[in-house]
Amino acid sequence: MMTGDMITAEDARQLGLVNHVMPTKDEAMDKAEQILEKIMSKAPLAIGMIVDCVNAVYNCDENGYQTEANGFARCVKSGDYKEGTSAFLEKRKPVFKGE
Repeated sequence: MMTGDMITAEDARQLGLVNHVMPTKDEAMDKAEQILEKIMSKAPLAIGMIVDCVNAVYNCDENGYQTEANGFARCVKSGDYKEGTSAFLEKRKPVFKGE
C-alpha cells in the first residue's frame, strides 16, 4: 500500500486481502450466490448483530465492545439460540426463524 505497486488478484488472495478469485463474471456471481446461501442458512438475528458490530466502528459515540456484548446477550436469549443448540446436540440442521 505504501509503494503504490499493483498486485495481481492471485497475489491479493495469497496475502489474505480477498477470499476468492474467480476468472469470469459468471463464476464470480455463482460464488457470490453460494456465499449468500450460506449466510442465509445462519440465524438471522446473529447475522444482524454481526452487521451492527461491524458498523459500530463508524460511530464514534458507540462503544464497539458494548455493542458486541449487547448483541451476544440478545442472541443467547433468542429462540434461534435454543434451536441452534438443540440442533447441534441432536446432530441435525437448525431451522432458524429469526426469533
